[in-house]
Amino acid sequence: MDQPKKTTRWPWIVGGIAALLLLVIGIATDGPNSPAAPPGTFTVPTAAQAAAPTSSMVLTPEEEELLGPRVELGGGLVLKQLGKVTQWGGPQDDRIATWAARMVVDKIEVDPECDEYVQAPGRGHRLVLSLRVETSDLYDSFVDGTPQYYQWSTIGPDGVSEASSSSSQDCRPDVAFPHELRPSAKYRGEVTVETANPVGQLVFADFAVYNYPS
Repeated sequence: MDQPKKTTRWPWIVGGIAALLLLVIGIATDGPNSPAAPPGTFTVPTAAQAAAPTSSMVLTPEEEELLGPRVELGGGLVLKQLGKVTQWGGPQDDRIATWAARMVVDKIEVDPECDEYVQAPGRGHRLVLSLRVETSDLYDSFVDGTPQYYQWSTIGPDGVSEASSSSSQDCRPDVAFPHELRPSAKYRGEVTVETANPVGQLVFADFAVYNYPS
């Protein structure tokens, strides 16, 4: 009859010491360039990682080409790029294919030269936005609005938000964006926004954000 083999605890002790050493080394070398932690473990993010924008919506390559990368800043704000589409309205706002209005901001000018009779801005600075807007057959002016100055606000370098202007004088009235839009139409023009911030972020309708100067 075979005799049961004797076991020893030395391999278990050596293995435990090795595992402990690996754990200590892993903690000591944890950092931005360290390998990703295994599932089920928690690592404290660096300041840069904690501040980095996140995205909860995955876009197809075609959608990203049209809208730009989806960069969420928190609080319902989405960072946009010049030349990319911002859209809103329609029965299903969470679907790319349904929209009432689409807008492209082509340029943001800070304190440009205006027509000679235009007065100085009441808040100290003036932003002139070059816009292109297209409406679909779903567009309703009472619900979907227009991208006029009262739809825009700014956030200063200190992170403080500034309310939308109650009034604004067009910098170049001859190319000012129209105040009334109709369904299934395309428009082009400039919107003038007054602000106390010559540098910061421009916010449209509390959801689309553009950095300026751009």
